[in-house]
Amino acid sequence: MHKISVLGLTLLLFLTQCTSKKTSDANAGGPPLPSMKMLTVDGKVLSTDDLSGPLIVVVFSPDCDHCQREATQIHEHLREFRNYEVYFGSSYDLPVISEFQSRYELNQPNFHFGRIDPQYIVSSYGYIDLPSLYIYNEDKRLIKAFVGETPIEQILKYL
Repeated sequence: MHKISVLGLTLLLFLTQCTSKKTSDANAGGPPLPSMKMLTVDGKVLSTDDLSGPLIVVVFSPDCDHCQREATQIHEHLREFRNYEVYFGSSYDLPVISEFQSRYELNQPNFHFGRIDPQYIVSSYGYIDLPSLYIYNEDKRLIKAFVGETPIEQILKYL
């Protein structure tokens, strides 16, 4: 009888530990925001190491039709993005990136557009489909990654 009680108690402690570990991991978020630098369309150099608060990173190509549709959807839902700093990064030249920002009317105070060296993109996210959108919490931990064109309704669930 004593062996059964000890076994039961051990099992109960093990299950309790597993449950509380899962809870704390879920609260911590996913992987951290990769360290990258971005040259913005207004000539500033931003480092992801210096960013704070909840944020979104969008990796895009100005001539990609999927990226253009995603930008249109984001523009139609600007209000939902108001609590995030949104960083659009591309490997294209700054004038082309700036034109994309203007064309899709994403000139918002919390939206930042710039050039990211393709090497940073590949080393941080790997070879990815465009557009790719990454949502990070205030601790710069990944909440959700969307690789490839994604319906805006799916993205909004995580904002």
